Amino acid sequence: MMREWIWPNRYRGEVVGVINGRRRVMRLSLAALAQIEACYDDTNIVAITQRFSENGMSPKDAENILRAGLAATDDATAQCATALEVEGGADGARALAEKLISRAFENWKEQK
Repeated sequence: MMREWIWPNRYRGEVVGVINGRRRVMRLSLAALAQIEACYDDTNIVAITQRFSENGMSPKDAENILRAGLAATDDATAQCATALEVEGGADGARALAEKLISRAFENWKEQK
């Protein structure tokens, strides 16, 4: 229950979203980025994000990203077979997934 009130650490790339009725903190670690890459054949994360920026993100794309972000924070929902119910529906899921990707690469740009 204490995790409900932990604020996200922007410098770790964390974001907050309400999924399945609970506030959840998530981030895209290197393992999470590799998990996303594994969802798409013969593609690296740079090509995947470029495709999202050019063609948009499908609901399945958003789900892949959100589950990877949840897995990076050891949230059991990441492995759960039930659907992710994101506050704001499909548009909310896409916005949250985009924020996760943006936050993951935002910190990398700052360090260069």
